[in-house]
Amino acid sequence: MYVERDIEKELLEVQKTTSIALIGPRQAGKTTLLKNMLSKFENGVYLSFDDPDVLELFNDDIKKFCTRYLEGKTLAVLDEVQYGKDSGRKIKYLIDVAGINVWLTGSSEYVLSKETLAPLVGRVALFSLYPFSLSEMLRIRGVSYGSEKEKGRAIEEHMLFGGYPRIVLEESIEGKKTLLKSILKLILEKDVSLVLGLRPEEESEIIKVAKVLSLYSGNIVNFTNISAATQIEYKKVKKYASALEMAYLVKFVQPFFTNKLKEIVKAPKVFFIDTGIRNSLLSDFRSERPDIGALFENYVFSELIKMGFEPKYWQSKAGTEIDFIIESDGLIGIEAKYGRVERVSRGVRAFIDAYKPKKVIILSSTEKTEMVNKTEVIFTGIENLKQILKNHAQKSSSDVSP
Repeated sequence: MYVERDIEKELLEVQKTTSIALIGPRQAGKTTLLKNMLSKFENGVYLSFDDPDVLELFNDDIKKFCTRYLEGKTLAVLDEVQYGKDSGRKIKYLIDVAGINVWLTGSSEYVLSKETLAPLVGRVALFSLYPFSLSEMLRIRGVSYGSEKEKGRAIEEHMLFGGYPRIVLEESIEGKKTLLKSILKLILEKDVSLVLGLRPEEESEIIKVAKVLSLYSGNIVNFTNISAATQIEYKKVKKYASALEMAYLVKFVQPFFTNKLKEIVKAPKVFFIDTGIRNSLLSDFRSERPDIGALFENYVFSELIKMGFEPKYWQSKAGTEIDFIIESDGLIGIEAKYGRVERVSRGVRAFIDAYKPKKVIILSSTEKTEMVNKTEVIFTGIENLKQILKNHAQKSSSDVSP
């Protein structure tokens, strides 16, 4: 079963004028998406660097590689290019000299940035593909926005088990749990070990760090405490955490600030890219649980990342805070509150007083809008977040048009 991705139309448009690079977590659907796009074109070929023959010839002789695999082709999908040696320079040759429109993928941002993408600046447009978003999930389930019960069940399933395509398409609960463990193991083996060159005895250490980070989700990270809890030296903990981020398992979110005297300026919070992976590390897939608020906050973060935002958090040294700040024609504050919320919190009011944003969105089961000073405060469900932000961007664009 092929599921159309939200990003597909944009990719098809952009590839008309430039090559593209699609990065993101392993098993997020990059290969499936590009193969489906490739099927719409003649004279295209798919080549995976997981194939030892393809990889060997690419590494040894790029001209012979062209002759064997790209003769008569105008388009090539190169999958998992992080395994290639000197990939950037060779792909530059394919684009500039051989005249090939190259679509490339990779699951390790560190390797791609360092060895592949740097020589391709100006030649390749970079896109990220993550596990299924909520809008994609609702489309897969055939849920209309008017069907509250079905929508609620789909959102809960998406929050508990995440959006990896194999997980979403698996029907049984136990099957989902087993597949999540398999995906996590594959990412740790192929991407984290690739970045760090881990020895077998170190693999158990990085799992320990990942499990502790799952407990920190939505909270400021204290690496000294993690080192003490895992009995792993501080430098190693930092190294493992960085590798987990490069492999698209976690993301460290920086604080938003303009006043160093009054606001937190350095300490990052941690979130998981996929909430199913977080729950798998915790071995907890319950819908009624003590950490439901933290889980929902992480879920909101995941959706913002999939929409292309780089959210930050805001916290004053006096203790007032707001979960996420995004920049879209000015600042927008976003609060994640699981369940019903009727009042604007002290943290939201403090943020409004400090920055006077046009809009604050409080994601909950409440539906209403009110004004605080001159800021529009919208209480709504997470399923409406994407459309609200899209409408805001369109209105802002029309306001500045001549």
